[in-house]
Amino acid sequence: MKRRVLILIIALAVLLSANIAPLAATPDPDPNPNPNPNPTPDTAAKIGERLKNVLESTPEDGLIPVFIWTTDIDHTDIARRVKENTGLSFEEMWQAMSLGAEMERAAEIIRGAESEDLKEWLERTEDARALEMEQTDILIAETRALSREAYNALNWDFLDENGIKSDRVVFSSQYAPMMILNATPTEIEAIQSKKEVLSIDYYEEPELKDENLTIINSSVVFEGNYTRDVLGLTGFNVRIGMVETLVPNVNHPELLGKSITTLTPVPPVLADHANLVACIMVGTNGMAPDARLYAIGTSNPYNRFTATEALLAYNVRVINASIGTPDHNYSDDVYSQWIDHLSPTQAVTFVASAGNDGINQYVTGGGHAYNGITVGAVNTNSTTSITNDTIWNNTSMVTLPSDAVKPELFAPGTITTPSGIYDNLSNTVSGTSFAAPFVTGLVAQLIQASPTLGTNSRLVKALLLAGAHDINSRTEYQHSTSLGPTVSAHRAGSVNARLSYFARNNIWVGTLATGVSVITSANISVPSGAPFIRVALVWDKRNTYFNPNGSPGTQPVLTNLDLRLINSAGQVVAVSQSTRNGLELIHFSPSTAIPAGNYKIEVRRGPNAATAAEPFAVVWRITN
Repeated sequence: MKRRVLILIIALAVLLSANIAPLAATPDPDPNPNPNPNPTPDTAAKIGERLKNVLESTPEDGLIPVFIWTTDIDHTDIARRVKENTGLSFEEMWQAMSLGAEMERAAEIIRGAESEDLKEWLERTEDARALEMEQTDILIAETRALSREAYNALNWDFLDENGIKSDRVVFSSQYAPMMILNATPTEIEAIQSKKEVLSIDYYEEPELKDENLTIINSSVVFEGNYTRDVLGLTGFNVRIGMVETLVPNVNHPELLGKSITTLTPVPPVLADHANLVACIMVGTNGMAPDARLYAIGTSNPYNRFTATEALLAYNVRVINASIGTPDHNYSDDVYSQWIDHLSPTQAVTFVASAGNDGINQYVTGGGHAYNGITVGAVNTNSTTSITNDTIWNNTSMVTLPSDAVKPELFAPGTITTPSGIYDNLSNTVSGTSFAAPFVTGLVAQLIQASPTLGTNSRLVKALLLAGAHDINSRTEYQHSTSLGPTVSAHRAGSVNARLSYFARNNIWVGTLATGVSVITSANISVPSGAPFIRVALVWDKRNTYFNPNGSPGTQPVLTNLDLRLINSAGQVVAVSQSTRNGLELIHFSPSTAIPAGNYKIEVRRGPNAATAAEPFAVVWRITN
């Protein structure tokens, strides 16, 4: 196995055109994404406000559905065991990917970025990338297998030790220290007193719905056809997961012969919503027609957790959820918390639709996950020019002050279909349900080009943010760049496949080490006449952590990082600093051309930020 890792590294080195130093001399990424906190004896804050209200009106023998988070497993130990068993580690593969990006960036400078050159490069590196895909599959599968073993032991030992019978357990996660169960007020009081319990709150069963509807081959609008047809990025062998209320019909004309595994029975009723979502991702004319789709259907909100975990067992890299819950107006729903935990620890990217209740209405439940990607819809107005795009007014865009700004990205959501292909849908339909799978398909394309990308959800998100473009009709909703102390909340705009593909060679995967306040990149060369510099920074939110003492702690689940751009004279020319996001975004576009020269990117802790190690991903773009 270790010999195969050496072969992979050698294969990546074939891309080298010059002996280039890595982008930044940063400490290795922290293999444990859950820092050890300072212990605190306070347990009063463990019970959520909604549960407190329910407890007041519940008799002693009444059962209350609650979700519980406990201290986490030791991810450092998981990483160590994975390395022992496979010879592989995420950190080493990220470092190899960063070096490969440096190599290819130098090659592009030498030869230019013509389409034929790029396609030739992809063909020339096909065997190396296939080996890289194989290695990352092994790495992810072993990480998830060991995690399942550890979490099953952790959660069921907790239930046994606290006398919780199995018939009270609604859901016990195999990938997170989280359980949903029915408990009496007395049992809740006993549970919250346990030192390993971090939080306990009321679980309100939501109603699941497909995010439709009110389809033009919209991939041309954001240049998905360029990456698919010109470069040949068809998502080959990339595993995509799909959670819907129903599964698609594999005999649909657009899906016939595609690699689709349905984990629940194909329904006897029409499943046009699921069919269309699947077609956008893997259909004959879809974004990633050669990807491998694993689809599962559920109309039971509780089963949404089980369904998603079933997909993880199939080693999927990205999961599309074009379903949600209406009227989400409470902070940090448990499904979003759970996604925030799974995304970094299980190496999976979550893509969710924002909802269709209107720009003044709440984003759907699950779309609030900081570490997920939430997608709104743009109306292409039946043209292929981005200057005519407008935000679809039914896109849900409201979150609570304590939640992240969502959606952070947009994609085509008004689609025209050939007559008769979808029995229950008109030829033109709209919805954020159909915007999300465009993004999911694009992620599959990018993972095919750089398989290690699929092991780092921070980097996937940063690539999409850096490659996005403004939506002309609603610039007030987008990024803000300022030298002042206040920067308003921002969104990145509409995704662009070609620009995100090129941006993959401008990456910085690093860690702000424990106690370190500022880290700066190496020089970034900006050529004469560059119209702008766009920089995206992404880091994770945590919901729990490992503590060998099992005690609660004071470590914030979301730290505060800021982003700065510094010119060759050492002057700060652009700043992005917000307080409730896991991302910062700079779009530096002065009225005159940007002076050529070497720029630097600075990542720093914001006010009152935690001091623990903080892994991050940065991607930048200086071309259209």
